[in-house]
Amino acid sequence: MQPAELDFIGKSVPRRDAVEKATGKAMFGVDFKVAGMLHARVLRSPHAHARVIRIDTSRAGRLPGVRAIITPDDAPPVSISPFFSDQYALCRDSVVRCAGEPVAAVAADTPDIAADALRLIKVEYEPLPAVFDVEEAFRRDPPAVVYPEMGKYKPLAGVPIRPDPNRPNVCQTYKIRCGDVEKGFREADLIVENRFTTSRIQHCQLEPHMAIAWFEADGGLTVRSSSQMANMVKICLGRLFGLPLAKVRVLTGYVGGGYGGKGGVRGEPIAALLAHKSGRPVGLFYTREEMFVAGGHRVPFTTYIKDGVKKDGTVVAREMRVMLAIGAYSDYAILIVRRAAAGVAGTYRVPNFKFDSYGVYTNLPLTGALRGFGCPEIEWPVEQQMDIIAEKLGLDPVLVRKRNILNEGERDVSGMLTRSIGVGECLDRVAEFIGWGESQAGTPVPPVGPWKRGKGIAIGNKSIIAGSTSVVIVKLWHDGTLEVRCTAAELGQGIETTLSQIAAQQFEIPIERVKIVSGDTAFCPFDYGTVASRTLVHNGNALIAACNDVKQQLFRMAARKLGAFDLAASRGKIYVKEAPDRSINISDLFSPMGVPLEGGEIIGRGVFTGGAAPEDPETGQSERSAFDYSHIATGVEVAVNTETGELKILRSAVACDVGRAINPAIVEGQIEGGHIMGAGSVLHEEVRFDRQGRVTNDGFRDYRIPGSLDVPARKDSKAIIVEVAEPEGPYGAKGVGELALIGTAPAIASAVFNAVGVRIKDLPLTREKILEVVKGSKSSKSSKSSKGRKGSESRVG
Repeated sequence: MQPAELDFIGKSVPRRDAVEKATGKAMFGVDFKVAGMLHARVLRSPHAHARVIRIDTSRAGRLPGVRAIITPDDAPPVSISPFFSDQYALCRDSVVRCAGEPVAAVAADTPDIAADALRLIKVEYEPLPAVFDVEEAFRRDPPAVVYPEMGKYKPLAGVPIRPDPNRPNVCQTYKIRCGDVEKGFREADLIVENRFTTSRIQHCQLEPHMAIAWFEADGGLTVRSSSQMANMVKICLGRLFGLPLAKVRVLTGYVGGGYGGKGGVRGEPIAALLAHKSGRPVGLFYTREEMFVAGGHRVPFTTYIKDGVKKDGTVVAREMRVMLAIGAYSDYAILIVRRAAAGVAGTYRVPNFKFDSYGVYTNLPLTGALRGFGCPEIEWPVEQQMDIIAEKLGLDPVLVRKRNILNEGERDVSGMLTRSIGVGECLDRVAEFIGWGESQAGTPVPPVGPWKRGKGIAIGNKSIIAGSTSVVIVKLWHDGTLEVRCTAAELGQGIETTLSQIAAQQFEIPIERVKIVSGDTAFCPFDYGTVASRTLVHNGNALIAACNDVKQQLFRMAARKLGAFDLAASRGKIYVKEAPDRSINISDLFSPMGVPLEGGEIIGRGVFTGGAAPEDPETGQSERSAFDYSHIATGVEVAVNTETGELKILRSAVACDVGRAINPAIVEGQIEGGHIMGAGSVLHEEVRFDRQGRVTNDGFRDYRIPGSLDVPARKDSKAIIVEVAEPEGPYGAKGVGELALIGTAPAIASAVFNAVGVRIKDLPLTREKILEVVKGSKSSKSSKSSKGRKGSESRVG
């Protein structure tokens, strides 16, 4: 009997959750209710920065059906922030620091009663100066200081916090130093300097944030949440209530979209505080408006970039200063200050490099991760800059990129050794699909009229986080079924299917014989979280280790029966490798009652951390700052209407180096979905505020997300899988979930430039913005022509 080779890896097997979700039987967090559950609503500040003078809840407390009201006096003085102690369940020190900050909360018999009670709570505020612009907040003498006592706050979860002592609103800094930047600039033939910005965008998950909390008879706390980081919720709630982690249980089901926005702690602390005060289960379900006001946004970046290049397009020096407008709380943005640097480290060879990033408080709502952890935001200026360099030197943008791509075995700007880099092949594949060499720039699009055609291309990477732990437990049942216990969240990305494929491959059994058990921290082992493109790599490797542990236990039991020690497992049997006909059924190692003949139960444990190497805080140099990188290339062809500013994507291709596609259909779905999401962030999406720092487009009526008409027809778009195996990945796999949207923005912006000759450096590329710059360009050309002057050039070194 010869074992089959890779029956399940690289196969597009049907998703395990497909029927459940297609038939509406799948249970998401918002679908759950608990007997006797009260309904919670939160009173949020209308002010961006104000002192709370008085809170009067007396009238609300007398309203029939109101069972509990909490104010800051009811909340322990313990931070709920994951990494830095600046955020609390309700406003801290009688000060609100953004519009939407929780001030009080009500639990009542119905949602309507809870909403009525909020209107009866009277809060007296004393407005304080506020700061909304990141460059104003970054100043040494800003118009407002968000946290005057920031120096007293503590780092949490072992994350290094490095504020700038000279800038009172900067809570985190990060830097990389490589080579001699000034020397590189002196040796350059051309210097190119620019400023780029990205916008705040909302995750727009189909399922809003939710939490249901109740206390058990033994004093333990149970919370059902839509979080993609169940153990982070567990840790923060344990800290808040002073409970040992054994007494905090977090339940998650299917999560209706995460995109990084469900990585932090949102409504869980308030639901738990109300449950504690009322003595009953309490459910808090965010409205869509609350998602826009308090559900979190992607961090907006302001980036100053300066490049020095040779005449052949070789980059010899790069300097970047990046300000992240993180809002009023650090949340996960404090990590993005550092991790965004991976976006500029893992693709290009830059011998002289200086990078400084700053997490800057403002009096706007919190921000955090959104599908890329800062990489789309930081690669937006880098890729635009590469196109500008090519334009100034009269070179092909594809060739300029190829000239600067890292090679296998080279060290990147952070000191990490490059491996498994397939970005060159990705670039070739998308260039071929969009017909890169076929010049159609600025040509009319049939039917003839104001539409102009252009093409754009971009490359990039997404790092896979190192130094985070996943634990997987595998139990073998007497009938050969494998029960896989893990805490990886199923967000729609198909992780339960891919883990089932890995387990089935390990034992060469039908995939139907694999059972995934997840979503309960009381029974499932620790996992850092379903974030940072780590889920498949870390959980997959831990699963393989757990399967190997099970095999070793089986082989020890079977060795005495078979009289041999070199054994293998396949299709429910244990056999001798050199004599496959000598075998026993796995069921022969169990009693008729289904109990193993030895050891009580056959349970394997696997752990994977993806170890990180120490890092020099002064230079950012590390032998291993990331587990590895996944790479991408994006190519688009667009049409721009010079009279209305309308922008259409005519053709698009996205090629992703995923190491090894465990399930190609799932990978293609991730690529397609990510690209569409990226298109939305380029074409439409921006959270807007009034002069008081309040969100003005807090729903889908005013906040547009991409639809089917915003992307090309299927025949004109392609998801391309490139496989350059990662030596330490499960079967060579790398992450893909965040990767696909990284190149979309710069590729579209470059295509717009190719079409109409104007470059927009501030996202999004709305119709109004395109029309304004096109008209401005025509006016400028007319003026310069009449005055006989040449346009300005980049400074030459």
